[in-house]
Amino acid sequence: MNTQMYPKDKNRFLLILWIVLMPLAASLQPVIDSGDTLSQKQFIQGCALYRHHFIDNITKVLLEFGELCDSLKAVSAHPEAHDEFRDLFLQDVLASEFQDLGMLMARDFPDSFQDEKDARKTYRAWIDKNNIQLFQFNFLLANDIIAPVQPYRLTSLNDFWQEIRMYELKANQAFVDVGAGIGVVSFILAGTGLPLHIQMTEIDEHFLDFLNQQARDSTYVNKSGQLKVSTAHKKDLGLAPDVKVDRILMREVFHHLKHPDEMLASVKSHLNEEGMLILVESVKELNIHNKSRCYKAMELDKILSILNANGFDLKQKKRIGNAYVLQLVAA
Repeated sequence: MNTQMYPKDKNRFLLILWIVLMPLAASLQPVIDSGDTLSQKQFIQGCALYRHHFIDNITKVLLEFGELCDSLKAVSAHPEAHDEFRDLFLQDVLASEFQDLGMLMARDFPDSFQDEKDARKTYRAWIDKNNIQLFQFNFLLANDIIAPVQPYRLTSLNDFWQEIRMYELKANQAFVDVGAGIGVVSFILAGTGLPLHIQMTEIDEHFLDFLNQQARDSTYVNKSGQLKVSTAHKKDLGLAPDVKVDRILMREVFHHLKHPDEMLASVKSHLNEEGMLILVESVKELNIHNKSRCYKAMELDKILSILNANGFDLKQKKRIGNAYVLQLVAA
């Protein structure tokens, strides 16, 4: 009896075997339960998904900026000024803390641009249009998530992973990202596969439009529990009164609060009994020689004093690079 299996028969057999075994393989996949914490593998997956989703737009914007500078330079009475502006502006955009682009542009314009009002208007219109992509590029570079040269691959992510570990995230937790900006942290967490109930709060309408658009994008919809956006207020988080959460993140936000006492009271009212407030702050004393640091940066002792006065105890602190990550619980 000839038992040799011909290629066509072999392929048919493998196809049938795959159809039979596929449901079994799926049933053997580990189920994440409420006790599971975020793994480094999941974290890297979230970073890779975020980079893949946005990197083409970022690269396109940077290329457009170079082309814009070259085209204006070609018809300028001061061509060298455009090269100077391009270098200064990109250098400042990539600084350790993102600054207002309008102020940045005005500061970096050479004196010779005073005679080129049309060029100023053109640059300003382009920068306003591409604010989001420049913000993303700044965040990803400043936090050492991508390399500073094309094709902007993921780095080792060591510092960022150490920070995220301090969040102590577990499956099915409710996580609030206060002053989310463009939502990099939340979107990365949403792409990890760990089921979380993520809510991003923001005041700025420009950022809110972007957050709402991306929260509905197929890249993130139903990838990791819930992903919501809400409008924050100057004195409270903007959450429904009965909402209780497990983690509230203020990443480089606390030193910008105009009403810290009222905001901390809001935080306290929304934290679960075992919940934590997490602050990430590039404190003044760690960035004393950094010319691009935010002028509102605060000293660590002052931050802790305000928190203590509002009923928060420091559970743990960790210095990561030029910032502190603080875990705080309601007293």
